Amino acid sequence: MAAYRPIDEASLARLDDSGLIEQALAARAAGDLEQAELALKIFAFGLEAPLRTFVRGRMGSHGDAVVEEITERALEDAIRSIARLRGETAEEGRAFVFKIARLRIADFLRKGRVDTDSIDGDGAGPLDRQGELSVGDIADAIDTKLVFDQALEGLRPDHREAVELFLVSGYSARETAEMVGSRFDGSGDDSMSEQNVNQIVSRFRKDLRARLAREGSG
Repeated sequence: MAAYRPIDEASLARLDDSGLIEQALAARAAGDLEQAELALKIFAFGLEAPLRTFVRGRMGSHGDAVVEEITERALEDAIRSIARLRGETAEEGRAFVFKIARLRIADFLRKGRVDTDSIDGDGAGPLDRQGELSVGDIADAIDTKLVFDQALEGLRPDHREAVELFLVSGYSARETAEMVGSRFDGSGDDSMSEQNVNQIVSRFRKDLRARLAREGSG
């Protein structure tokens, strides 16, 4: 393993997601917490576009202004709190950031507005009267994980991957098609396209709504 050395901000900005996480881990191990925090903040800032796509996919019906405000707040929260990231991969870093976005969406649906208090990747704030974000409110605002996972289980592997990349990780339809295609093409499944991704996600959402309706009436 190469010896750790700090690099300037411009050099950090040229690293890809995995490179930034690696540099942050190396800096943290070397006790250079300032470099670790800077690398992680640049990593979080680089997720602005997929974060906006993720929020728009769930909140587009509320209008562009709401989408932008939730995205901006979630990004600010992520940049502020990502120094506490304990994961060791870019995927874990993305999960940390998108968890904040999901909490922001839940809080908006609960209150009908974007709160100005901070949310971090550990799920802290905005605070309700009991001093924590209500689990019940989140469950009411967002598809429950159990029903979501059950719906995913009914999909064939490449379609499941497409749904997870697009809806959970926040990749665009084009990016999702490229990643699913690189993994599954040649394995007997049909080639994945951007149009395929949109169709798969649309069918999944319809199925999910039906499942949630049945769950609610049960």
